[in-house]
Amino acid sequence: MKIRNGFVSNSSSSSFVVYGRDPSKMIMNMPEYLYARIPSQWGDERDTMVLPFTGGELNFGWQFEQYHDIRDRINFCVAMIEDMSEEERYDKKSMFEDIIKRHMPDKFATINYDYNFFHWDSIQPDNLYIDHQSSWREGENRELFESEKN
Repeated sequence: MKIRNGFVSNSSSSSFVVYGRDPSKMIMNMPEYLYARIPSQWGDERDTMVLPFTGGELNFGWQFEQYHDIRDRINFCVAMIEDMSEEERYDKKSMFEDIIKRHMPDKFATINYDYNFFHWDSIQPDNLYIDHQSSWREGENRELFESEKN
């Protein structure tokens, strides 16, 4: 993966993850529309985020797009995580969830996954998909998960 700040030209069908270093543009708290108050099994209500977001991009293919919405960006990360081997997925998924929870208002926040989106059936347009030349399995965009800062 090549790290760029600002302009990116697409080379072949590879995706680029571009992130800035300007702290004033960082998201300090997750927007309220990203989670819902859902009763838990213990009878209290918890802030719950269901991933991937149906209101965000689900198909990261060969299109030339810039995604600025936090839902799209989180969905890209979820697609990357789901593309990992089971051994790799545990640590990376845990780090990803810790980062998200840190920015949610409720210390008991939960993250649930809607696994109906993970069937990888190219015929079904509503499934979460990431192009093979941009995926974790192909060795691409791995820098995104090298550290919490990334």
